[in-house]
Amino acid sequence: MSEFSKDTPECYIQFANQCIDVNSFNRPSASCIYDEFPRWYHRLNNASKMNRTLVDIVYRLKI
Repeated sequence: MSEFSKDTPECYIQFANQCIDVNSFNRPSASCIYDEFPRWYHRLNNASKMNRTLVDIVYRLKI
């Protein structure tokens, strides 16, 4: 198992560890990797939008 920054998302750690698995049959295929990145982008983008909305709500409540 490799070391990752404490801020690294768990999904990334798990996927990276799959990619470097000693047993090549446990590694994801190129198409699996290709499909996974857009999922992460959308997940992170949606989380970012949610965070901005929450910050906006908190800001409005303080005024």
